[in-house]
Amino acid sequence: MPDTQALERLPDQEVKAAFRRLPQELAILVHLADAEDFSPTQIADVLGISENTATCLLLHGRHCLLNAFTDAPRRQGLLDR
Repeated sequence: MPDTQALERLPDQEVKAAFRRLPQELAILVHLADAEDFSPTQIADVLGISENTATCLLLHGRHCLLNAFTDAPRRQGLLDR
């Protein structure tokens, strides 16, 4: 899968930069889920939002990160559109 291969080659610096470009709310959600291993239910409890909202925002945040990681390679013709 090309997208996965592209992500594996990203330097940590690029990952951190992409993460910093996320809106703060999305960055917090993604961090809690992926770095702290919180479930959407736990995230919802911590942030005082519904579980559905936590799940939707988490998916949106991850999608934003994926786009940030793959936009440049796509523009350079390294990945399929």
